[in-house]
Amino acid sequence: AKHTDGTGTINVTNGSTAVSGTGTSWTAAMTGRKFRVTSDNEWYTFTRTAATTGTLDRNYEGTTSTTADYVIFQDIFRTHGDVNQLKLFRNLGQQRTFVYASNSEFDRAVPTITQESEPRIGVVRGRDTSTYSTGTVSGTAGAKVITGAASPAWTSVEGLTRGIKIRVENQTYTINTIDSDTQITIYENLATTISAGTAYTINLNNILVQFWPPPADSIGVPYKYIRIMPPLVNDWDESQVPEKYHRLIIEGGLKRAFMYQFDSAKYQLAKAEFNEGLLLMKADFRQTIDKVNVLGSSDRIRRQDAFLLPLNLGTLS
Repeated sequence: AKHTDGTGTINVTNGSTAVSGTGTSWTAAMTGRKFRVTSDNEWYTFTRTAATTGTLDRNYEGTTSTTADYVIFQDIFRTHGDVNQLKLFRNLGQQRTFVYASNSEFDRAVPTITQESEPRIGVVRGRDTSTYSTGTVSGTAGAKVITGAASPAWTSVEGLTRGIKIRVENQTYTINTIDSDTQITIYENLATTISAGTAYTINLNNILVQFWPPPADSIGVPYKYIRIMPPLVNDWDESQVPEKYHRLIIEGGLKRAFMYQFDSAKYQLAKAEFNEGLLLMKADFRQTIDKVNVLGSSDRIRRQDAFLLPLNLGTLS
């Protein structure tokens, strides 16, 4: 939901990035959200430094004021970490789906954001480049559990879900579950023991979606997506590709192996068997009305014939 603090007002100065509040109660969660003086068109990215102080990502362009009204809002959200292709966003409150727009179409139609209301349009803005490294970690070699210390607060990090990568020392692991604020379970076994107090980095490589208008109130937005398959790292791991198509994984691996070995005859044979299996798998799903959404060259989400892989549900809230 947008944040206005009711009777709270702010002090802004033309040409300065500093913002101070009177009667405000800004929280750390507001860092990274957008900030706008109510009477202005321009918006800024807000960083909270205290309950009554913050900074903007660039100098304030409006008129200096000590009693300005303002709004802090969020319109860009991280999807789940294992999202590969988005299919559909729904607004249950208004009983309709979101209209998709390309980046260029949206930016031409909405050059600035001057209202918060009920979202109607979704725009895929690419992938996030943020990192998270609050606290420290430890773990035992061969185990799948990473333990946090010094308040990492992992459950409160938006978009920190299955599929996100965590780097510790010289190793990168794939997150399976966020068990608590201080425990993460990974798919791979820890290569080495991680000593207490070790630094880490989580790469939040989530797909970003912008909603317009930005939500004035807190709402849940269910969505469907084609997920990224988890890694096959142990002898006992099972692929989430349907069992009848497991042979395709072997043929695909053989095709690549023979290519690297410069064995043309075996490469062509494996390639033919792989392509034949792929055509059969596509044919099994071609008649379904539930087609896969993909990003086209103009970054517009469109529908096309494609085979269907495991489907997950998520909620942005």
